[in-house]
Amino acid sequence: MGRYQDMHLIPVFGDWYVDAIGKMDIEDWKAAQGRKVERGEYSPHTVNGWLSILFTTLREAVEDLHLERDPTRKVELPRHVGVEHVHG
Repeated sequence: MGRYQDMHLIPVFGDWYVDAIGKMDIEDWKAAQGRKVERGEYSPHTVNGWLSILFTTLREAVEDLHLERDPTRKVELPRHVGVEHVHG
């Protein structure tokens, strides 16, 4: 696992089963990161990178594990995230 996941995703989602992560869990994490951006702790670009890693990881798990539900499906993307970047 890379250092980004270790520092910013694993502390929140690391002990969860993939099928236990829901849309609101992702929205809550995203809101917490947005507050850090507002305080100047991180840049939007940095947080967008983490969001991209989270989306990619969860979507691959949904596909690989044949899960019925994709927790990223209806997550609202921040205005500064390009849809092609997160979905592509």
